[in-house]
Amino acid sequence: MTGLRNASGEAASPSTTPPAVPGPGSPPARSSVPGTTPAPSPGSLKDPQGKDVSQQDTGSARRRRSEELAAMKPAAPGSAIGFDVQPQHVYYASNVLRNAQYDFADRARSLVDTLDGYPHAAGCGTGPEAFAKAYAETAALFLEVWDRATEGVGGAAVGLTVTANNYAEAEHATNVLTPAVVKKSPPAVLKKSGAGGPVAELGWGGAPADDGWGNAIVDDVSGVVSWAGDHILRPVLKYVLQHGKVADITPGGDDVDLPKIAQAWRQACTDARKSAAAFDDAIAYITNTAPGHDEWQSAMKQFCSAIWGTSDWGKEHHGYKWAHKEGQQPALDVLQDTARAVATACDGAGAEVTKIRSTITDVYKDAALKTFAAKGVMDALEKLGELPGLAAEFVSNIDTGRLNHAVDSYNTGMHGHGDDLTRLKAMPLSL
Repeated sequence: MTGLRNASGEAASPSTTPPAVPGPGSPPARSSVPGTTPAPSPGSLKDPQGKDVSQQDTGSARRRRSEELAAMKPAAPGSAIGFDVQPQHVYYASNVLRNAQYDFADRARSLVDTLDGYPHAAGCGTGPEAFAKAYAETAALFLEVWDRATEGVGGAAVGLTVTANNYAEAEHATNVLTPAVVKKSPPAVLKKSGAGGPVAELGWGGAPADDGWGNAIVDDVSGVVSWAGDHILRPVLKYVLQHGKVADITPGGDDVDLPKIAQAWRQACTDARKSAAAFDDAIAYITNTAPGHDEWQSAMKQFCSAIWGTSDWGKEHHGYKWAHKEGQQPALDVLQDTARAVATACDGAGAEVTKIRSTITDVYKDAALKTFAAKGVMDALEKLGELPGLAAEFVSNIDTGRLNHAVDSYNTGMHGHGDDLTRLKAMPLSL
């Protein structure tokens, strides 16, 4: 089980800017200070004059960013002698990471937009209401973490450009014959994903009662005594649905939409994994894992912590290694595991809805057969004016004990899935 809160109970927040690298590093550039070399610089979402360089995306901007990136792509860093990373390589990696940040933000917005199509799917009842509440809280925190991770990636992209500027400045300061390089402005990045939210409410809220599972149950039950006439059965069954504990969970949940909601969360898990790979690819362009580059690799790993987010560098918590080593990406891993767990909970809730509706339908079918078995068509028509009495007789034929037990089990099951979601945000993980 994964989690989204830190040890003090506050919302999990990944680092928004790359940490400075302590101690001497060994990136491939000289420094104006004897005995030291430039290290990856902390990024910021503000330029040197304090102007906010973050922005929100527009429809035509994606093509412009792609064209800009293609135009600035240099030849890959040479490796004939060492690993020759030049400022243009770092500028390019900065913009690759910027483009990946926009894709990452788009994927969060896609999740929210998809979920908007499936409101009120949990239905009524103490269990469904608890599930809907836990779901809403977990989803809100999930999107907040996605926003924080988006900001962290933006900070890393900006930090790479700052690093390249410092690199060029140091090179010129130590060798006046080296042409001065005009510093580049940091790339325009997003302050957050802009996914908005909250996600669609799963509780019933103010949705029309006719949108619930009542019609489906009525249609299923009517089939076994169709000769009695839909104009008689429908009003009787509508009344019966308001009888006993079944009334507490009517209108009911939607076991068609809940699996679709689960699939949307599984897609979010896949999307987070794709973004993690894209971030890796952006940084891999200016890294070299071959022996002899250990110091530069170490510096880049610490720099990348801004992407994955960490406050306790290099340590392990709840199975996550909070360091950019061995493919570990804690913040992105937490997003993936959480999305997967939410999907599992929604699938479980859908299964609970299917089970309780099946039980209600079976009990009502038995009651319908008992109520109408001894009545012919003409007898049923004579009873048309006595619907209240017919409904009372139907209720008397219901196996109330079985129904009440099924409703209790349903609420318990839904509470359990809600508890699973609550545990996701209660674990003391730190992003």
